[in-house]
Amino acid sequence: MGNIKSTKTCEVCAASFMAWNKKSRFCSQRCHGNSRIIPITKERLMAKVDKSQDPLGCWVWRGGKASAGYGHIRSRGTIIQTHRLSWELMNGPIPEGMYVCHRCDNPPCVNPDHLFLGTGADNVNDKMAKGRYRKGAPCRGESNNKAKLTTAQVLQIRKEYQPRVVIMTHLASRFGVCRDTIRKILNRKLWSHI
Repeated sequence: MGNIKSTKTCEVCAASFMAWNKKSRFCSQRCHGNSRIIPITKERLMAKVDKSQDPLGCWVWRGGKASAGYGHIRSRGTIIQTHRLSWELMNGPIPEGMYVCHRCDNPPCVNPDHLFLGTGADNVNDKMAKGRYRKGAPCRGESNNKAKLTTAQVLQIRKEYQPRVVIMTHLASRFGVCRDTIRKILNRKLWSHI
């Protein structure tokens, strides 16, 4: 079974070209190289934004995300956070040393109405006022916003596991985590506090 050609439009120069696969985006190596210097426009940003799903009116970024959930996009060889980019495209440049903070506390949100400028101190004060700051011990277990399991689920995993009877792969599938996470829970490398 061979590849089927289709006519596509180059994302850089807008020329039509014959594509050999679905992933082709550029008519030539030159345009592929130039794709890295495409200026970011409102249209490019909004192409990966979903306005329909969130009841609070968040515009949720559906592209690449950093580990903390903040969206990012590449332009001219650098990675730009999408909430900062949204602010700049809608309101103009961000003054040096200023943060772009979320009123909605939703990291992938790029709705400019949900963003405000503030200093580092303003950002920390906002975090504390909204109860997202824990002084002292690190967030563990369910209080960690990245936790995929509850305390009850971890206890159930430890109770149910039986070597060669109830295997880690089945537990991982059942609880929606990877096998390595189950292994670390059983060896008390994760969730060691319970």
